[in-house]
Amino acid sequence: VGSKRNPIIVETEKYFFVAPDNGVLSLVLTDKFTAYKITNGKPESTTFHGRDVFAPVAAKLASGIQVSSLSKPVSSIVRYLFSSPKKIVDGILGEVVDVDHFGNVITNISRSLANSDKFVVEIKRRTIDRISKTYEGKKPIAIWGSSDLLELSVPNGSFAEIFKVHRGDKVTIKFQLKEDC
Repeated sequence: VGSKRNPIIVETEKYFFVAPDNGVLSLVLTDKFTAYKITNGKPESTTFHGRDVFAPVAAKLASGIQVSSLSKPVSSIVRYLFSSPKKIVDGILGEVVDVDHFGNVITNISRSLANSDKFVVEIKRRTIDRISKTYEGKKPIAIWGSSDLLELSVPNGSFAEIFKVHRGDKVTIKFQLKEDC
């Protein structure tokens, strides 16, 4: 909010994204995209970029205004490289890509890659044996987050702090046979 990072528009084959140039779009970018620095002529906002910059630009793009009237192309943007999860014999090997401010652990394992909720999650010698639909209870849970990535959480606690989990730590999901479930 109000920092020196550039406000940008990223155009992919299907979508426009409006965001700060801080790497936040790294997980959604494909190889084919064009990036632009927002230069819509308004005085620079120093407080609420979401309200003062990003929302108005997104609304203009949605209404059909050309990206060239709002911005100028840039040759590079901040990107973070994340490893891709790998299919293994009995599951998927992924890793922690983020820890949010609640201490929830976000992995790079997507719901579409897992294609099932019949698996156990293993991280740092800890096993979670089911996918939860809510943040209820007291035990550690695995849950599909709002971006459809597997997240690990402790309701009313910090999974990352309790289990000493950090970015880059390995996470394995092991599929169960139907009769085991």
